[in-house]
Amino acid sequence: MLLKKRLDHKVPFPEPMRKGRDFRPLFASVTILLLLGFVGVLNHIQQLTVTGGAVQTIGFVKGGSEVAFEVNTNGIKSATIHLTEDTKNARIFFTDTKTVSQKPQGEIYSMTSISSEKSIHFSTMSLTLRIKEEELLHKGIAVNDLQLYINGNPLKTTYTQKEGDYVFYKATTTELGDFVIGEKAPEETTVTTETTTHPIDKQTAPNTVVTEEKAVDQSEALVGKAGEVPPKMENSSVKESFWQKTSNFFKNLFS
Repeated sequence: MLLKKRLDHKVPFPEPMRKGRDFRPLFASVTILLLLGFVGVLNHIQQLTVTGGAVQTIGFVKGGSEVAFEVNTNGIKSATIHLTEDTKNARIFFTDTKTVSQKPQGEIYSMTSISSEKSIHFSTMSLTLRIKEEELLHKGIAVNDLQLYINGNPLKTTYTQKEGDYVFYKATTTELGDFVIGEKAPEETTVTTETTTHPIDKQTAPNTVVTEEKAVDQSEALVGKAGEVPPKMENSSVKESFWQKTSNFFKNLFS
């Protein structure tokens, strides 16, 4: 009886363990990437806070290449630098400044110092300006009178387009330094004087006429005197020949 009860009792077999996917390495990778991105953003924000502008980092670029980057500082929208030599681990700083070494005359929109922590060899750097027209007019600068200066010297600044409330300009520099967006200096005008000769009028220039008349009288007097001289010389020569002939006659008579 006991044996029958034991046989009737069924012992359940354990179910096989199901193998699930382990997502922990994936979560770890994603977490590391997020941390790195967060640190990069913080570093960028810190650089902007310290410099009050923008920083462009150049990891490695071969000579003869160009690097384009966004700036968005003090009206400078973007820049494109043409490098002439291999450049590695360099940074270009666009810093908002209140003072410059050489300040141009006229109204000023903004002043920006562009520099690098190490020597960068480049041929040109093209700058694109993007300025709100209302702010420009509020500064007292007309759209056609905007000028970009580098270290006090004007750069050729070309108006390119208007898009919405903004006006765009292009300029190219071959050096770094203090950049000022301001009012174009007035062009210097040179006054030329022309000398004209007028005919002599007897009423307006009596002295000249009198002088000419006196000169004519003197020349006529000289001509008259010169005409009187030959007759005198002629008479003297005639008298001398007569007495000489008489003397010769008597000499021949008594000889």
